[in-house]
Amino acid sequence: MKPVVWMFSGQGSQYFGMARDLYESEPVFRRTLETCGEILAPRLGLRLDEEIYRQRPDRFAPFERTRHSSPAILAVQLGVARLLQARGQRPDLLLGYSLGELTAGVVAGTLGLEDVLDLTVRMAEALEERAPPGAMLAVLAEAALVERRPDWFAGTWIAARNFPGHFVVSGGVPEIERLQARLSEAQVTFQQLPVEFAYHSPLIEPAGEATRAALAAMATVPGGIEVVSASDGRTTGAPSAEVLWRTFSGPVGFDLALPVLEARGPFRYLDLGPSGTLGTFVKYALAPGSQSEVAMTVTPFGTSRQNLERLLGAR
Repeated sequence: MKPVVWMFSGQGSQYFGMARDLYESEPVFRRTLETCGEILAPRLGLRLDEEIYRQRPDRFAPFERTRHSSPAILAVQLGVARLLQARGQRPDLLLGYSLGELTAGVVAGTLGLEDVLDLTVRMAEALEERAPPGAMLAVLAEAALVERRPDWFAGTWIAARNFPGHFVVSGGVPEIERLQARLSEAQVTFQQLPVEFAYHSPLIEPAGEATRAALAAMATVPGGIEVVSASDGRTTGAPSAEVLWRTFSGPVGFDLALPVLEARGPFRYLDLGPSGTLGTFVKYALAPGSQSEVAMTVTPFGTSRQNLERLLGAR
């Protein structure tokens, strides 16, 4: 049996109604979302679970408001993890991508749930108060395009390199809009992420002091499960405030992190994120001949419960 890696994604993977079928049919998942909603209600002035699942005129409206979407991503991924744990599943490693490192820390027992939920709101408030509006694009091309066409990418930063032919760019709204026009003209495929700020770029640095202070106030303890950062493949342990801030503000090198993991593998990679994003990254990043396996849990297509039942039956 291959050792199992649970993977947790970050900002941009969220959407309204994520894992609705689990919320409606799985008591453990629902209770986890309700608990997170109860914890944050005094801070947010609303119930997080109700915000995620209430009916909307446009069900495809982007879930952009950071103070809601950040804790929502954490809550949904934690709900999937708690559901798997209730079914007797245990990971051998935890992989966190950006904000997903906080979820991984809660699952590992390194970070407390209330502390982490409070942190997501505090960080969102610091961004809203101090950072300029920003945007992010996932670009389906080689990252060398940035060097070949620096005029296109002026005023932007590479936020993440995920696998050959896929990278993410952060920048101010005008700069990203200009880049979109250039990419469209050149018929380069891209996708705008549902974010309000330019994560993994210097544009969020104005929120750094307040966020680092909130990070430093969190209690950390040695965890029972090893946590690996998607930024570089390092084991994080009980990370410092500076290390965690770099997780959000510095570039993500998933294309470098996966080979570090694969050197210890093969593994069974299980994506617990709401969009199957990391599972897709792993599929395209695995070296030819790798014996590792990849599977998703939650998807935007309403098949999360079937996916989980199939995975549990195949274990």
